[in-house]
Amino acid sequence: MAAKGREINVEVKMHNRTCFMKVDTKETTLEILKRIADKFGISHPAEFCIMVPSVMDVDGTPMWMDHNSTLNSVYLADGGVLQVKRHPQVLNVFRADCVPIADYVKTFDPDQKGKFTFKADFNDSPLDLVPLWKTVEGLVQKDVQYVFMCVIKPPSGPKTSFFVNSQKSLYEQKIPDDGNIVLYPFSQFMKLTAEQLAATQPELSGYLIKSSIKNDRQTPTKRRWCVLKDHFLYYFKGSSGSPSGVIPLEFYGAYQESDDPLTLRLVANQFDKNNMLMAEAKGAFLLKFESQKQFEEWFPIISQHCSNYAGKDVFGLSLSILMARKSSWFSDVPEIAYKTFNFLSHEMDSEGLFRLSGLTSQVDLYRNMWNMGIAVDYEKEKTDPHTVASLFKKWLREMPDPLLTHERYSDFVQLFGKTEREKLDKFPKLLNSLPTANKKMVMELNAFAYKISEKSEINKMTAKNLAIVFGPNLLQTQDMNQMAADSAAINDVTEFMIAHHPTILNAMTPFKFAKKSTFQGNSKGSSFGSGSAAQKGKGQNHSQARGLTMGNTRGMNSPRTNTQSSSSSPVLPPVRPSAPPSHSAGHPPVRPPTHAKTPPALPPTHAPAPVLPPIQGGQAGGASVKELRRRLEEEERRSDELERRIEILENILRERGEL
Repeated sequence: MAAKGREINVEVKMHNRTCFMKVDTKETTLEILKRIADKFGISHPAEFCIMVPSVMDVDGTPMWMDHNSTLNSVYLADGGVLQVKRHPQVLNVFRADCVPIADYVKTFDPDQKGKFTFKADFNDSPLDLVPLWKTVEGLVQKDVQYVFMCVIKPPSGPKTSFFVNSQKSLYEQKIPDDGNIVLYPFSQFMKLTAEQLAATQPELSGYLIKSSIKNDRQTPTKRRWCVLKDHFLYYFKGSSGSPSGVIPLEFYGAYQESDDPLTLRLVANQFDKNNMLMAEAKGAFLLKFESQKQFEEWFPIISQHCSNYAGKDVFGLSLSILMARKSSWFSDVPEIAYKTFNFLSHEMDSEGLFRLSGLTSQVDLYRNMWNMGIAVDYEKEKTDPHTVASLFKKWLREMPDPLLTHERYSDFVQLFGKTEREKLDKFPKLLNSLPTANKKMVMELNAFAYKISEKSEINKMTAKNLAIVFGPNLLQTQDMNQMAADSAAINDVTEFMIAHHPTILNAMTPFKFAKKSTFQGNSKGSSFGSGSAAQKGKGQNHSQARGLTMGNTRGMNSPRTNTQSSSSSPVLPPVRPSAPPSHSAGHPPVRPPTHAKTPPALPPTHAPAPVLPPIQGGQAGGASVKELRRRLEEEERRSDELERRIEILENILRERGEL
């Protein structure tokens, strides 16, 4: 740094984490990001940038800083806030008046009057951006409730449109850069007839038994014709005419009733009614299915639009989407892989690990819980290791693009029959050519498989046996006949990759792992890594892995109130209840969809006393009234969280009949 500027204290916010630090106003943004990355343990600071919410740009939106700019370019007061975001993209926002959808899309012009242009982190959801949109004069009409629609006008060809789920990130919904989001009045949906919906090829339609819950009172059940289209469930008295009502599923949570597996409860989220959300999103609905077959047909499709599933599912998604989520910013692998590796690192003596199948009902239960955003604690639930291994293989198998990618399939398969020297020469080059997220995930998985194979005399899982179970999940082509013909090559190549992991890893182009990587890995060997280093530090590495599973870092995405102190203060880990509190609609608790009898793990009945972050810039005695008030509010929020935990525990005990 050439010269020092003004030194100020700042509060840094990055997703669900916060830290306090001193910065020099002449430091570049990239220099500040590198120090933030060191505090939070992330390995790729250049992929992020800084937004200053308190400083407005010329267009009236918060200031985004490029990597070469300094805080001297904006006046940030001492104690100001810096938000760490992904690099922004351009988003155009329009407001539609009461015009039929087809007519609006037909006449839509991206250069029309009333266009508002913003810079946005596309890892944010529309719901995250609503507070900003509300501040723009002329964009939102008072007392009008909106939903979000994307309109795409290609250089040639017809325009296309689709409704955007307010709970999911723009990136995950494939909103293009310089994309167009339209705020569309929700009232227009009541004007659509059953005949019009039928002509648009809805996702589902059929008769369901419906009732409503308002003010703790349930209306009589009635058989209604229901149509699922986009994120909306329409219900009619018959299969024609105008709807009796429309349920905006994105603002409801979907839960299977504990005492009636064929009944689905839709519970409204408690959002600010003035936050451009639907006023109709209140109370609850009960949908009873007429058969198990109908339930299995409807529930997966309804739930993917609901708030407790949208943007939380982990199965059937590409690795790039999972790693782009904010919850993955602080790790090199998705949380499901992180928890699998750490749990099974203590179960490596299990005979037939990854070869023997787990309990199907448990695998289905945990799959549903993961897809609801509930990170399963395998150790607390005393889960059978074969169940965890089966679930992990299912996750790999359902990826739309395998870890070694469809694009590189033939390149890897062509290594079959090559000499050992040729394979050792080509393998590192092929792995280096993978996307960064795939490369890190493959090397973590390969390191883990290598350690399992080292105990093959006990667990009977040699590199060859592991290749048989992992190969078809890592190397795939969309031509199943071709895969069958290449089965010997797939197994041979995977076996070689596992057996020669230390040599391959050491030959790869160095790349940096996050500080909180699954096995504290680095470019020259993870803690399940290679050669003598792995052997010399075997006991130490085991204790490190154990610490990740048992210690404060157990919850990979747990929020931290202060990372400045060398000894992190205990904080309340996030609670993701499997059902909403009973007071949501005045009815008994419900559960994630499953027919397994094993109940979800109980949340902890107590937690360590919350410790507030130290006041920056002096002793507590010299703190400002504003700072003391902020700390008091923080303590009150944590107290509310503890009360919520107790309420969830009581609900679960009541469901079990133990209360």
